[in-house]
Amino acid sequence: MICTLLVVSPGVSRIRLHNEESLTLMDTADPAVANALNRCMAEEAAVMIRCYSGPNLPELLLTPAWAQRIREFRFRHRSATARMDAELLSRRQVVVGGTSAVRVILVTGEESLRRLEAEKMEPRAAASQLRRLRKHASEQQVRFLIHPFTAPLHPESADRFTITSDPAGRSFVFVESMDPGGLLILRESWQVALYLRIFDELSRDSLTEDRSLLRIDDALQRVRDLTGAAERGLACGG
Repeated sequence: MICTLLVVSPGVSRIRLHNEESLTLMDTADPAVANALNRCMAEEAAVMIRCYSGPNLPELLLTPAWAQRIREFRFRHRSATARMDAELLSRRQVVVGGTSAVRVILVTGEESLRRLEAEKMEPRAAASQLRRLRKHASEQQVRFLIHPFTAPLHPESADRFTITSDPAGRSFVFVESMDPGGLLILRESWQVALYLRIFDELSRDSLTEDRSLLRIDDALQRVRDLTGAAERGLACGG
């Protein structure tokens, strides 16, 4: 994706995003736009990305079909954030590509896999999403950890957040928020240290990388079984 920054008047800039399907002009004075762009650019400049996605899958590993399902829900509640998700997702996901040198550590709640393996409306989309998780979780620069239901209750409630660290040693925290900006951006050293500690504790209480891969495999088999049962039912009905 190509970005063009346009200064249309003093104090007002707009970003023009080019991709295969759209050309959108967005006012960077909109907090949701500005914050989402800041996170995207911080991820692009990072040498290390740590992400805790809570009960949802990490956005960096979403398939287009599963991203669309999440986006439809967000459009009903946070339209500006959903619009930015749609515009920037493919650009953000480059950091987990096979040629990327960025080290990425992702921690996600086991609930996210439960939703996939229980999917009845679109089991093929769920299977595709699980295969994508499996592929990226096996890559050298990606560490994917599942935070299980059996993990100890964390003493500090943690919303979904991303920590980026660039080559100069600067770190930023982007916390998912329900306010109009969609994200809280934290820069103070004590704030970064707090979230690094929370992330380390969540990682410590998660399954190992190997056990996380096995959990994905187990979920994928459950979805395959569900798909096979549905197809057999259609065949019998026909």
